Amino acid sequence: MHRAYLPLIDPSALVLKVTDPDEVHHIRDVLRLKPGAELEVVDGKGALVRASVGEADRSSLTLKVLGRTSFTPGVMEVCLACAVPKRAKFETILEKATELGVDAIIPMITDRTEVRPRAEGSYAARWERVIVSAGKQSKRLFFPKLYPVMSFPDVLACPASGEGQVLIPWLEGERVPLKKAVDGISGEKVLVLIGPEGDFTPEEAASAIAKGAIPVSLGEAVLRVDTAALAVLSVLKMTG
Repeated sequence: MHRAYLPLIDPSALVLKVTDPDEVHHIRDVLRLKPGAELEVVDGKGALVRASVGEADRSSLTLKVLGRTSFTPGVMEVCLACAVPKRAKFETILEKATELGVDAIIPMITDRTEVRPRAEGSYAARWERVIVSAGKQSKRLFFPKLYPVMSFPDVLACPASGEGQVLIPWLEGERVPLKKAVDGISGEKVLVLIGPEGDFTPEEAASAIAKGAIPVSLGEAVLRVDTAALAVLSVLKMTG
């Protein structure tokens, strides 16, 4: 069944109104759903509504609620803090991380990060659209929270790094194989730190390890940012 997205779903409403231009266009012009056609509506926070298409005009349409279900998130909560690569690559990371069920994503600036988007940049709206599109396509009920761009020190200081386990793939020093590190996770929260193409600096890695992060190895090959991020998330998904 086709899916639509509404960020706010009134749990008691019998009729939902869709006014977001992208969603109106998707339902009316892309899916070409006619009045009476059924679809699912999600809010990315666990609500799932079965509805039928109602009245429509040029800028909005209504959906008649036929049934609703509420879900709770899984046990393991995974946050991905990833150094920002070139735009197309980061959008791929957002898309695939959403499909793999990550709970939060932090765009991160490190010493060797080449792409440095401003915190107030227009990229944020586009990145949110990528997440929503991937969430609908992959039939996920929970979409990841997208944090503002943070520096590496700010990521280490945020609550996500102080709760649960922190994994930092690194190319130097003593490291634990990823599978062994993941098998040893006993908490419910995991923060994954993915560095830029030139890797974390020794100082950055040392500061993370000093705060309890586990340096991990992803094998002998040197992986690009997007490959490294998805490799770690895939192993966590298989484990969690």
